[in-house]
Amino acid sequence: MIHPTALIDPKAHIETDVLIGPHVVIGPDVQIHKGVSIHHHASIIGNTVIEKDVQIHSFASIGDIPQDLKYKKEKCYCNVGERTVIREFATINAGVENQGPITQIGSDCLMMAYSHLGHNTIVGNHVVIANSGTLAGHVKVDDYAIIGGLVGVHQFVHIGTLTIVGGCSKVNKDLPPFMLADGIPARIHYINKVGLKRKGYDPEVISKIKETFILLYRSGLNVSQALEKLVPLSNKCSEVKAVVQFIKDSERGIARGTFYEKSGTHCGEW
Repeated sequence: MIHPTALIDPKAHIETDVLIGPHVVIGPDVQIHKGVSIHHHASIIGNTVIEKDVQIHSFASIGDIPQDLKYKKEKCYCNVGERTVIREFATINAGVENQGPITQIGSDCLMMAYSHLGHNTIVGNHVVIANSGTLAGHVKVDDYAIIGGLVGVHQFVHIGTLTIVGGCSKVNKDLPPFMLADGIPARIHYINKVGLKRKGYDPEVISKIKETFILLYRSGLNVSQALEKLVPLSNKCSEVKAVVQFIKDSERGIARGTFYEKSGTHCGEW
């Protein structure tokens, strides 16, 4: 069903079983697959692909040009994965192909109201970005990560699998997988124990991830020393190996942790 007030370029490719509400704008290079629902006043332009069963709510903007002073009218691209929900006033800027991977949001994600994805941002599957969560250009977010409300993420930052970022945080360094981060700037507080349990991780694996956290953030070792200590553990546990590889691949460096005395009393950050 397409509302008669919707403005749809005749060159746009729209499959069957698509719901398009009043005053929606769809550009000529847009592809919309089956089962998509687009609420009133949403805008989808540029070389944008919307996969099956996506829900796009009122006043969302998808596929518009990068908010980048270096942008010189090159072709830019955007792809939204299946069953993802994009809420009111959310914005997803397209990515320039010659600057790396195009803007991509995976399947089964939730972008809450006023959230923003900058150009050339890559978001995995089952990711949640809460209200007004803002990702700058070239950010990468891995599967099952959760980004709290009003969080600001610096360009080129990488957020690992199953990591949670607390609301109002400022993220300017990479956040390794399976961690809890919070603060200005964001620091690593502990492992995402609840998330790991909910995803069915074995208690022994969770214990090894906790041991990884202790070596990285509670042992007094620097990152290089901690990685050396983690080699034997990573050979026995793929999740620990993923953390080690994430840190080795980090270009911005990983976030620091909060510092605790042996008694467990919080006494600041390091």
